[in-house]
Amino acid sequence: MQLRPPAVPLVTVDPYFSIWSTSDALHQGRTRHWTLEPHDLLGLIRIDGSLYRFLGSSSFGPSWRNARQPSGMRQASLTVTPTRSEYIFLDAGVELNVEFLSPLLTDDLDLLSRPFSYVRLSVTVTDGQEHQVSIFFGASAGISQRHERQALVWDESEIDSGWTSMRSGTWEQPVLGQREDLTQIDWGYFHLITQSEFERRIESRQVLIDQFLESGSISGDSLTWIRRGARNAEPPLLGTSWQIGALAKSAETTIVLGYDDVVSIDYFGTRSPAFCFRDRETFASVATKAITERDRIRSACIRFDEELTQAADKSGGDQFAELIALAYRQSIAAHKLIADEEGAAIFLSKECTSNGSIGTVDVAYPSTPLYLLLQPELVAAMLRPVFRFAESEAWPEPYAPHDVGTYPYATGQTYGVRIDTIDFSRQMPVEECG
Repeated sequence: MQLRPPAVPLVTVDPYFSIWSTSDALHQGRTRHWTLEPHDLLGLIRIDGSLYRFLGSSSFGPSWRNARQPSGMRQASLTVTPTRSEYIFLDAGVELNVEFLSPLLTDDLDLLSRPFSYVRLSVTVTDGQEHQVSIFFGASAGISQRHERQALVWDESEIDSGWTSMRSGTWEQPVLGQREDLTQIDWGYFHLITQSEFERRIESRQVLIDQFLESGSISGDSLTWIRRGARNAEPPLLGTSWQIGALAKSAETTIVLGYDDVVSIDYFGTRSPAFCFRDRETFASVATKAITERDRIRSACIRFDEELTQAADKSGGDQFAELIALAYRQSIAAHKLIADEEGAAIFLSKECTSNGSIGTVDVAYPSTPLYLLLQPELVAAMLRPVFRFAESEAWPEPYAPHDVGTYPYATGQTYGVRIDTIDFSRQMPVEECG
C-alpha cells in the first residue's frame, strides 16, 4: 500500500513506549511520542565517504542550520501494514530498506505483551558496483525522561550471547509517580540492543555525527555521568555503528528496541508488570527470547499482515484495508496487558488526548469488534477490571462505571469523582451500559 498516514507508526508497544514519524519523509523531522514530544531516533548511512540521513533530524535548532547537516536520502516508498512500516531509500547506487516491526499478534498474549520492537536494516547494491557502506543508528537517552530537568544515567551490558544493550533511565526512578494524560514515562529503562560486534557509544549527537562523517566509525569512550546523573538540554544518543565495509550485493541486520518499565500498572493496589513477566521472568530472559525468535516473529507478522489485509480488502476495498493497516497498531498500543493476582489477563486501555482514564468502558465498546474477531480473551480481559470495580463497595450505582482509574492507576473510577463523592451530573449510565 502507498499510504501517507498523518503519523506513521514506528515503535508501538504501549501508551508509554510509542514513537511515530509525522513527516512526509522519514528524515524530514524528529520522531515523536504520540503526545508530539520528541522521542528522537536518528539514522545515517555513509556510502563511499558521503553521508546521508534516512531517519529523524540531525539538527534541532533553526532551519538554516540544516545546510550543515547530512542531506536526506531519497525516499522511494512507504508501505504500512498492520504490524510493519517499511521505508525504501535509493541513492548513490544503493537501496536501503528500513522496516519497523511491532509484533502485536493477538494469538500469543506473551508475545503481544513483550516490551520490544524491531528495526530491520537491509542494504542492497543497485548499480552492480562495489560500495563502501556503514550505517549509524541512534536513539535519545531522553526517551526514558519526562522532561529535560530530570537527571539521566546510562550504562551498557550483555543481554545474550553476541548481543549487547545500551540503556538509559532517570536517576530518581519515580515509579508510578504520575497519573496524567499528555505525559511520558520517567521510570524504568530504555534499551537499544544490537549485535555485540557493532560499535557502540553513548555521546552527544553532534560528536557522533561528526565522527561518523569523518571516518564511518564512532569508536571511543562513552560519556560518563557524575554523582546524580547528567542534566542536559539535549540528552546524549545511544549510538551504534554497523561497519559493512565493501558491499557488492546485500547485507542486513536487526536492531531491537525495548523498554523495561519495571512496574506497568497499579492494579487495585498490586504493582503489576507486563503480562509476559507474570511468572517472574526477567527483562533479560524475555529480551533473549525477543532476539532468538526474531526471524520466526517476522515471518508470523508477514503472514498475519497478508491475511488481515486480504480480508479487509475483500470486505471494504483498498481504502478500508489501508485504514485497517493504520488503525491496528494504534488500537492495540493504546492498551497495556497485565495479569491479575490469579494470572488472568487484564487488558487496560488508556484514553489519549482526553483525560487519561484507564479501562474506559465507552472506549472498550467500539474496540471490541477487533478483539472479538482476533482474540475474544482480550474482550474478557477488558471487562474483568470493570466488573471487579463495579462489584466493589466503592461503586454503589446500578449501572457501569465510566472507568477504573487514571492511567497507570487502575484503582477505581476517577471521572466525576472527588474525595469519595460521585458527581452524578457527570455520569453516563446509558453510554456506559449501551
